[in-house]
Amino acid sequence: MSNELVLEAELKCPIALEAAVKALGWKWFGHGVHSQYVRKTTGYGIEIPGYYYRVVVDAEGAPRVDEDDQVSRVKKKLMDDLYKGYHVNVAMLDAKQRNGTFDMLELDDGSIEIDVHVGGSSAELGHEPPKFGGTSAPTL
Repeated sequence: MSNELVLEAELKCPIALEAAVKALGWKWFGHGVHSQYVRKTTGYGIEIPGYYYRVVVDAEGAPRVDEDDQVSRVKKKLMDDLYKGYHVNVAMLDAKQRNGTFDMLELDDGSIEIDVHVGGSSAELGHEPPKFGGTSAPTL
C-alpha cells in the first residue's frame, strides 16, 4: 500500500506551473480530479517520465505524490527542475505585468538569481535548486 506525501512547495500560479511542466517535456493534465494509486486528488495533474502515478498540485500549491520507492527521485525532480522553472516563469510573468524585464544568472553553487527590472529599479529573487531542465528559460 502507498501513503501520500505532500512536498513543501508553493506552486500557486497555474500559468507558470503549466509553462514549467511543458518546458521540461512532461505531460500536463490541467485542473481536475486525478487518480493517485488508491485515491483521487483534485488539483493540477502532472506526469513525470519514469514515475507511474501522477503528481497533483493541490489548491494550496503543494505537490502531492504517492510515497513509495521512487519518492526521493520524484521529490528531487520536483524541487530541482519544476520548482526552479516555475519561479523563472513567475518572474517572467511579473516583469511582463509591470512592463519590465528580468535577468537570470546561474550561480556556481547551482542556484539562480533573478532580477526583475521595473522603472529603473530591480528586485532580487533567490532560489537554490540546481539546473532547470533546458538551456534557456521558456517563453510565455
